[in-house]
Amino acid sequence: MTMTLGTTSYMYPKEGVLPMTAPPRYPSTENTQHCDEWYDWAVANSAAMIGNSVEIEVNANVTSPITVKNIAIRTISKARLAGNDRIKCQYGAGGELGTNVKVDLDSPAPRLPMDIDADGEPETTIPGGVVVVETAQTGYITVYYSGEPDQVYGSVVSVTYSENGIEKTNTFGSANSPIYLATQAESVSPNEKQFDWDFCVNTWRSAPSFDSLVGTIPCRGH
Repeated sequence: MTMTLGTTSYMYPKEGVLPMTAPPRYPSTENTQHCDEWYDWAVANSAAMIGNSVEIEVNANVTSPITVKNIAIRTISKARLAGNDRIKCQYGAGGELGTNVKVDLDSPAPRLPMDIDADGEPETTIPGGVVVVETAQTGYITVYYSGEPDQVYGSVVSVTYSENGIEKTNTFGSANSPIYLATQAESVSPNEKQFDWDFCVNTWRSAPSFDSLVGTIPCRGH
C-alpha cells in the first residue's frame, strides 16, 4: 500500500526555500508530470503538496482481497506558507478516478464521508462502509482535503485494512515526521515564482512552458 500525489501541480518547499538536494531523475515520458516520481524525495525534504488531494494505492496480493475498513487523518501542525518559491512538477491533468473520501484538516471527523462511485455524492462513511480491492487487483482511494487557504498542515494518515484474515494498519507520517499538505491560496501572488529542476545544469530553473516539455528533452530522462 502506497500514498502518492493526487490533483496537485506544485510543491511548497520547507519554509519557502528551495531544497539544495537534487530531486530524482524520471523517464523523459514524464516531462509534463513527474510529481509522483518526486513524492518520496519531497517527503524526505519536508516539502508540502499544494493542492487538494492525495491518493492511496491499494495492491491486493494473489492470495487474498484487501478490505479497507478505516482511514484516519490527524493534524499535527499548521503554519502559513512563507516565501514565493514553488516547485512545479506537473503541467497537465492528473489523478485517478475511483472511491474518494473528504476531510477537513482543521477538524478531522471520526467518520469521513465516502463517495464510492465518484458521482460527487457520498453514499456512506468510513468507518462504516468499506473498500474492497479484489485478489491480485489494484485500487485507488482519493483523499480530498480542505482547510484554511494558504496554509501547510502537518498530518498523519492511517489506513486500517484486513488481508488474509489479519487486520493491519499502514501509517503515513508520524508526530515527529508528518506528511505535509498545503492548501491553495485564494489568489496567486504576483511575486510567486515557479521552479523545476534542470538536469542539464543540475540546478533549479524557472519552470518552462508546457509546449517546451512535449517530446524528449535532453537531460530530462534516463
